Amino acid sequence: MIVRKLSVMMLTSMVMAVTMVVAVTLWTAGQNNRTAAEDSQKMVAGGLEGRMDRLASLNSDYASWAAAFNAARARDVEWLTENMGAGANGKEFHVLQIVLPDDWSSLTWTETAIEAGTAPLNNAVVPVEVVRSFLPKLNMYKRDVKDTQTAYLELDGETHAIAVSRIQPWGQTTDVPVEEFPLMVFALRVNDAFLSRIADKFLIDDIYVKPDDEGSGARLPLTGPDGTVVSHLHWTPPRPGDLLIKTVSVPIAIGLAVFLLLTGKVAWLARKNAKLLVASEAEALRVARKDAITCLPNRLALNERFAELRKCGGTISTLIVDLNGFKGINDSFGHDVGDRFIKVFAEYIGLSLPEDAFAARLGGDEFVVVFRGQTSEDQCIKFCNALKRRTKHPLNVDGFMFEITYALGYSSGDVKDLRSTELLRRADVAMYHAKKHKVQKPVRYDPTLEHDKREEERTIIALQEALETCEEFNVVYQPIIDAKTGELELAEALVRWNSPTMGNVSPAYFIPIAERTSLIFDLGRFVIDRVFSDMTRLDALKTSINLSPAQLRNSKVIEEIRERAAFYGINPSRVTFEITETTFMEDEYLVSFIMDGLREAGFQIALDDFGTGYSSIGYLRKMHFDKLKVDKSFIDDIGVTETGENLLTSLRFLSRALGLEIVAEGVETEEQLGLLQQLSYDMVQGYLLSKPIPAEDLATLLSEKADWAGIVQAQKAA
Repeated sequence: MIVRKLSVMMLTSMVMAVTMVVAVTLWTAGQNNRTAAEDSQKMVAGGLEGRMDRLASLNSDYASWAAAFNAARARDVEWLTENMGAGANGKEFHVLQIVLPDDWSSLTWTETAIEAGTAPLNNAVVPVEVVRSFLPKLNMYKRDVKDTQTAYLELDGETHAIAVSRIQPWGQTTDVPVEEFPLMVFALRVNDAFLSRIADKFLIDDIYVKPDDEGSGARLPLTGPDGTVVSHLHWTPPRPGDLLIKTVSVPIAIGLAVFLLLTGKVAWLARKNAKLLVASEAEALRVARKDAITCLPNRLALNERFAELRKCGGTISTLIVDLNGFKGINDSFGHDVGDRFIKVFAEYIGLSLPEDAFAARLGGDEFVVVFRGQTSEDQCIKFCNALKRRTKHPLNVDGFMFEITYALGYSSGDVKDLRSTELLRRADVAMYHAKKHKVQKPVRYDPTLEHDKREEERTIIALQEALETCEEFNVVYQPIIDAKTGELELAEALVRWNSPTMGNVSPAYFIPIAERTSLIFDLGRFVIDRVFSDMTRLDALKTSINLSPAQLRNSKVIEEIRERAAFYGINPSRVTFEITETTFMEDEYLVSFIMDGLREAGFQIALDDFGTGYSSIGYLRKMHFDKLKVDKSFIDDIGVTETGENLLTSLRFLSRALGLEIVAEGVETEEQLGLLQQLSYDMVQGYLLSKPIPAEDLATLLSEKADWAGIVQAQKAA
């Protein structure tokens, strides 16, 4: 009896134990399947949104192009095919369609047409009525503000992702009404190639498109411009629960025979597999919140972190780090070099980061670092100092050496009182001030900085309008005289701006603004064209032209200058280009490349404002300058301090040792001129001899050089 009871109890216990194990396993499997399906839905939706954002961003880049705007309105098919239509090769989009509002006709490039080398189609692939359905939202467009609308559409039996925007004359103003701007349409097939990136990224075995939502797997509707469903995205979500059941089924079966031995083993296997599945899902979610190049958190992760901090409350400091000259690296050396450069810089940020701080890449050359707690500002300053130490040496990328410079701006406040967007905006204002004034340390946000930014925005608009005709600009020349003979050696070209709304604007104010907004390229072209034009009328004139740091970070500047000199018939030996010390200190290797190219073309190079930057004898030897222009601050010390005269003597010996002609700037008194002659300076420049004058007056003075010679000879006699 006792044996029977014990047997029944043992059997009952085994049955109950196995039943409980099976029940728990099935419930766990079901929960894992449901969780995986929900996560899969979020990840696919995010991946699809990312693909659409990529198409919209590419469309916006194509559309923000003044040359494309002019070519589209002129129906310049050849230009459009070469510069835009050739992109419809199926890699980023399959169809490029330009819709012209004047008669709602279309120019269309397709993948087939590009492969065949044929002209664009005159008929629309994307129906014009569909394109026009985007107009209510596109009419919200404000000039110089990017606005791209997206949707899905069924074309020729296939689902396509569509991006529509107005082609805008970015960087120039126009009297053409916004409603008459051509429309840019991209269409990209939602095919296997389109979907494979999502599938590979989120570990999905199958993903496809079909018109209806029938099916047992997960699905996501794709909507058209009017909000109606065009088709559905289908896929089979991961079923980790099924894998769990498959993994533990054999141990459970064995457990019927050897319950005590394998019960622990079954639990251990279940726990191990559950951990692996959770880790796999966590990895996929982490990838969706990580910047692909730097592996830092992206904007999505940053927003989530701000939301967490807002719940907790307290003081935070938000720092924006903006790299200088990164676009020039991409343009001159390629995006692969640029990507490696940005990756190493991100590593420097990570190594400098305090334990409780958080860093993210906003995109391009901009990073955000968030510090929390009452000492957040102190942490911010310490981080900036640590980053400065790590970036003080040039960075070697694929054999190219790059100086690492950047602007820093931060703001602080209670995260419950100020939204994250406002903290970022304030930090951006401070960073903008640091970049504008070339401040080498972090700038803290202050409300007074807002006024400077508004004034600069007003100046930018006026500068853009002035550069459309360049009628408000003029070039004047300040003679540079031989210190021994008094003869005119060359004249420095200086740009002047007389604005009808702002009056005479100082070059010290508007030229840095032009540099920061890329308007310096148009301004620089105007100056070079005007100087070369004046030189055609003044055969004996040699000129000196200033090149800005931005121009020297553009590898195309060499060819542009050579072409303009050839156009005007100017011998390069008549032209000297001046650069400042800070220019080549920001990016020594790229600037050296530009200088070598100009020198090989026959132009001369002068180092301007010598003594105000960080030049060393090593730099002067490596850069191979032709002239050395001593800054006015040294000349002002003549007759004031003995140290100033000793420095001028040392600079003269230095120039002789390096084989450089030496020029003294800012000569305003006869005493200064006399000492410079005693020190055997080669050339002098300043108001004592002549203020900057128009080309017409310079032509007159060329025949009156005896006046200059008289001043020079009088000082030599004294």
